Amino acid sequence: MNILRLEHSIDDNTTLADLSSDILGGTDQRKKMQRRPGAGPKLRNIEYFLDELVHFEKRWEALLSETTSRPSAAPQEKPKAKKEDIRTVALPLHQILQPSLTSDHYDTIKNIFDETQSQMTELKTNVALVIRVLFLKLADGSLTRILKAEEQVEETPLLLFDIKNIVPEAAIKDEDAARPFPLAPLDPGLQALLDKAEDSASDGPLRDLDQLFSQGHIQFLQSWFFGNTQERTTSKHPLWTELANSLGALDLPMAPKNTLSMSSAAARQMSTAMTNLWDGPVYKKLLDQLGTTILTWNLRPRAENLRLERSLEREAKKQARETSDMAKRKRFKDHGQSLFDELAAALRTGDNDKVQVKFALLRRKMLSPPPAGEQTHRQPLPLPVDADEEKAVGNQIRSQETPASSIRALKAVWKMLVESPAIKHDVDGEYVRGCLDKPEDFALHECHVVARLVNAVRPFVPKRAPNGQYPHSPALCAPLVLLADSVLRATGNHAKTREWVPDVKGSSLHSLHVTPTIMFQLLCSFQANRFDVHDSTGRLMDSHTNLALEDNKKSSSITATSLFIWKVMFYYMGLVDKESLREIMFLTGSGELETLGMTKAEVSREFKNYKEALTTLESEIKKATETLNSLELTRTMCRLAHKNAEKAARPEAYATLKGARVAVASYRKEHAEMERRYHDLKEQVWIWSQLKRAKPPADDLDGESTASRKRTANNSPSSSHTEPSPSLSTPAEPPHRPVKRRKSVRQQEVRSEQSPVTAVQGSQKACAKDAAPAQEPSSIRPATWNHHNFVEDAAHVEIESLLQDSQRGFVAFGGTDNGIVTTTATSRATVETLMLHLNHAYVVSNDARGDKSMPAPMEVSPVFSMRAGRLNKSSRMIYNQQRRKRRLARAKDLDPEMAAAYGKHEKEESMSRCRTKEQIIEARIRRASYQAKVQEFEHSRQSLHDARTAKLFDKRTLAKLCAEEQRFVCGAGHAGLGINSPIRGHCRRGGYRFRQQHARSTLAIIVNENKTTKICGHCFDRVRLARARKRVGQKIKVVTTNGSVECTNKDCPTRLSHRTIRNRDGNASTSINVSGFSALLAPDRKPLHVYRQQRPRIFAKKPSAEGVHFLPAPSISGSVAGPPAKGLNR
Repeated sequence: MNILRLEHSIDDNTTLADLSSDILGGTDQRKKMQRRPGAGPKLRNIEYFLDELVHFEKRWEALLSETTSRPSAAPQEKPKAKKEDIRTVALPLHQILQPSLTSDHYDTIKNIFDETQSQMTELKTNVALVIRVLFLKLADGSLTRILKAEEQVEETPLLLFDIKNIVPEAAIKDEDAARPFPLAPLDPGLQALLDKAEDSASDGPLRDLDQLFSQGHIQFLQSWFFGNTQERTTSKHPLWTELANSLGALDLPMAPKNTLSMSSAAARQMSTAMTNLWDGPVYKKLLDQLGTTILTWNLRPRAENLRLERSLEREAKKQARETSDMAKRKRFKDHGQSLFDELAAALRTGDNDKVQVKFALLRRKMLSPPPAGEQTHRQPLPLPVDADEEKAVGNQIRSQETPASSIRALKAVWKMLVESPAIKHDVDGEYVRGCLDKPEDFALHECHVVARLVNAVRPFVPKRAPNGQYPHSPALCAPLVLLADSVLRATGNHAKTREWVPDVKGSSLHSLHVTPTIMFQLLCSFQANRFDVHDSTGRLMDSHTNLALEDNKKSSSITATSLFIWKVMFYYMGLVDKESLREIMFLTGSGELETLGMTKAEVSREFKNYKEALTTLESEIKKATETLNSLELTRTMCRLAHKNAEKAARPEAYATLKGARVAVASYRKEHAEMERRYHDLKEQVWIWSQLKRAKPPADDLDGESTASRKRTANNSPSSSHTEPSPSLSTPAEPPHRPVKRRKSVRQQEVRSEQSPVTAVQGSQKACAKDAAPAQEPSSIRPATWNHHNFVEDAAHVEIESLLQDSQRGFVAFGGTDNGIVTTTATSRATVETLMLHLNHAYVVSNDARGDKSMPAPMEVSPVFSMRAGRLNKSSRMIYNQQRRKRRLARAKDLDPEMAAAYGKHEKEESMSRCRTKEQIIEARIRRASYQAKVQEFEHSRQSLHDARTAKLFDKRTLAKLCAEEQRFVCGAGHAGLGINSPIRGHCRRGGYRFRQQHARSTLAIIVNENKTTKICGHCFDRVRLARARKRVGQKIKVVTTNGSVECTNKDCPTRLSHRTIRNRDGNASTSINVSGFSALLAPDRKPLHVYRQQRPRIFAKKPSAEGVHFLPAPSISGSVAGPPAKGLNR
């Protein structure tokens, strides 16, 4: 999916009038823009809409001034806003272009965006390379040499630092990282110069020094290395120019012109990444890791070697376990267990055919031997090693060296000495010993080692400020960061290193950050003859001269306004349909425009035509639905006749059945086409009905404020039933484009005829009809899927219908909780059980009951879990992963470069290991070749086929699993409908697709999960995390388990049934079931008082007669006498 990020800089000094003049090129150019011949009732000109935007800006300023002039009760001073604020909106490509575009036209635009995305990502990768080379230049003293030319600081000598001077040779694990590299000491006056540069407001070397790696600096590097050489400016930034000249030629490809015009967004992203890196713990963590590493290897090398050996042994054992036969045997065992579970399920359902099949498979599985290992003979057992002896050896080694506690104390002294600005001479062992708190606990040779390390590292460490703050400029921290990174890599501690320059992977594609005019220029640069706009005289309107917005020009429009201007341009070119333009009009508050330049009579005529066409098509669909139902009934009768026919008459019956099937299939295609036309006409009727209600701008100049009109609309009695008009104060919400295809009209009619759940009770339905005014079907918002509401608001369910279904053994209601490891946990219950829950809640919350009654006993509802492993197995995800692994292994055997691209090529590819410009360029070339191999494999025909297959199997699996959970009413918790956490390697799955499958055949509602995990669903007392005894070290302690809960109420039904400890998701599903059922039956549509959000002291008072009111069940006589319940009155 192509994602475009549209952005605009916001400045308070620029108005929409300036923006319109920039786009239209002045008054003379406006006169030339006339209505395009043959455009129909589309758009008269762009000037009309820009004038309306100026009018909207004036009215918005008036409303703001009116709001700010009112006195406030408690005025609070807001923080000062930044000078420039960037706001971004992300839109997929299919929402921008109109659906009526041809496939060739759409593919052309898509290829333009794909190519631009690849070029922009390559530009970001090369910019990151330039920043890395420049960072190395800061570490080798190039900055001080340039400043010396300005006679501001003294030049420092260039040295080749050898890591073996501070780390013993036995500690070197990587010889490549231990090679000498250029590193220059810090100049003493550089830090003071940086402090002075922060207060400098004029352009010059000091300003450039303070703005290193800022957005302006990165844009300068982009234009210097990837732009035209004639466009280089050296007057404003002398320091940046000298640094760029010192880098020399990097042999980087020139960036295309269309990508360079979008470099501001890339520079801002890179600058933000650098700021986040250096504002974080990069410098502090590396300094701490450097002190720990060099002190440990100098004072306790044998213990450090022992630690590394054990870590390597653990890694080897882990890899051996993964590559051994254990995985095969585990899969063999899991397969047998799944067959046993399926056999048990078939026995419970009574499916004899399935029982026979599963039993045969299980018998064959149990008789077959387990998979044999790769080695036919048994390996000899290793000699036993005494654990006490090994521990004694380790203790003896540690006793001969400096203990870890002393290392921590020496490291604190080492950090204090290297960062102290008062020390300007070399220190010795006595000086270090005098800085210790308890010098008698340390040997003299340890103090001499610390003094030697202080003298070796102190010239490269920036000094702490008097207030104790760490330095934040890369110019000061570059030598130490490079030194610490090299030491950690040389000693084998690659996991402790940190990124100090953003690393952009070329194999991934980043979204485009463009402004409306840049996107217009982008299309014009790729297809000059296809997307150019001509005026009425036929003259080409060049985007670079007439429609160009300068990069340094700030617009005061909000994001929606920028998007509106962009869509107006594309609508003028015929690329965006009227619906997309209407949606953005409502976003910008432009719903009061005069219906796209058309008169009211034209709009009324268009609305009437669409309405008549919709009415005619509805009658045709109704007749077609009756015909299709009769054909399907005929097909069913033919199927029964063929099944019951004798052997001699079966060929004739089969021919009749085949003819009926063909007739149903052919007529179903015609019916689907009619439904598609019906939905399109319905949307058009809704659009024209909204345009018909729009007011001209002149009708809204009466000075009425937005807030007052909004209050009036909210206080009116019919505001909750009628649809608001698309005005400035309450813009009409546009219909969202559905993700999936909507339910057909025929399916809706069949569901309404066969569903046992009635729509509304008779009296309430009559009251609703009297209260709500009549609405036209065309003005109602079309049914759509979204993340919060899957169906229309369900009315009250008749309790008698649910009771009848419950008595026949059907499940009447169910609650579902979305989990992490357990994808969904569902609790099913009948109406009788749920009514017992409600009766229990009412009795235990009533303090004034005279009979001290106790509710009737009830059973604990079972919980059915849907785990992620089952979904992975059913959707062939594991099978596709194994196929990819085998295919990748074959590719590695045939091509050595493929093995290097997917292997652990840390030494060859990593940019962090490079210490010179030549090494970086060689690494870039190798990385480019690796990325080409990776993209070739990932976009191969087999990979795409596996992706499509996995998607289809996943869709089918969801449909099958949700079919097992179908009920008359399905209540799903509102939390977790988005994306779950991929814990323990599980895939990201949310509850949205499950609820979407449920809503196809049953009533699916969303239930608020407030306090459902904290309250027991049976006794409504608070639950706590379950406690268990666990061995912690050498002791047995009582710990809490995060995945389970327990109820402490002694009268809880779960305690009586010995099921006190339950799964947390299962308890939440039971509470969701009760909460949703109570909300469905309550007249005020609110859940049980236990689960409401506002209940400060709900159990301290007796519930009023209006507060808790439920419909009684005929089969429940009330409550049973017993002891009072405790737990709710706490």
